[in-house]
Amino acid sequence: RGVLSEAGTTARAMGLRRVAVVTDRVVASQPFYDAAMRGLREAGVDAVEYAGARVEPTDQSFRAAARWAQDVRPDGFVSIGGGSCIDTAKAANLFSTHPPPEGIDDFLYYVNAPVGRAAQPPGPLRPHIACPTTAGTGSEVTRFTIITDETTDEKLLCAGMGFMPVAALIDYKLTLSLPARTTADTGIDFVEDERGDAVRCRQRDFQRQKKPGQFAAGATLLIGPAGCPGFVVTSNVT
Repeated sequence: RGVLSEAGTTARAMGLRRVAVVTDRVVASQPFYDAAMRGLREAGVDAVEYAGARVEPTDQSFRAAARWAQDVRPDGFVSIGGGSCIDTAKAANLFSTHPPPEGIDDFLYYVNAPVGRAAQPPGPLRPHIACPTTAGTGSEVTRFTIITDETTDEKLLCAGMGFMPVAALIDYKLTLSLPARTTADTGIDFVEDERGDAVRCRQRDFQRQKKPGQFAAGATLLIGPAGCPGFVVTSNVT
């Protein structure tokens, strides 16, 4: 509990002196956000706030965040919020640290093929500390970020190890104050992710060891009975 107050000591341990804090307006109004910002400043870290992240980030919102990050010139990033805030920080980090040859407007440069050119950054990204305030997306431990193209309304993927945050500060207590609908949505998000993993497991190396769905079924068992009354888990995930 209260782990977000350690954002400052975590940043200093990484040698960071100036960080871009990516969040949204709702999160920025919460007491836990103030505690995180206070922790950064007490640790001597210059924390510059960007509260312009939007739910379901788009190419336009990513461009805006990247341009802001270019102006701020931080040593690293701290994202505080749900998956959209974390994804926005990932994209701002990539596009400001290694802008495409034709500039930030060429957001398809890093988008996966066949829509984009699937380019990989020429060097490391700046350190990113992710502070999730919801459950379900797991963006704090993935090497992906999702972009919605405003023109086509199509969800596009950027992938690469550089997107992986170097640290995640996770306080389960923050999820207790989420609206009931958000809690339900993230629970279903989790269940669907694990169901998809079980279906796709035949493509994975451990399938050759005759362990289909082992990890997916185990993860689902952790949440099902405790978090979803009436939820039924079957053993037939092959």
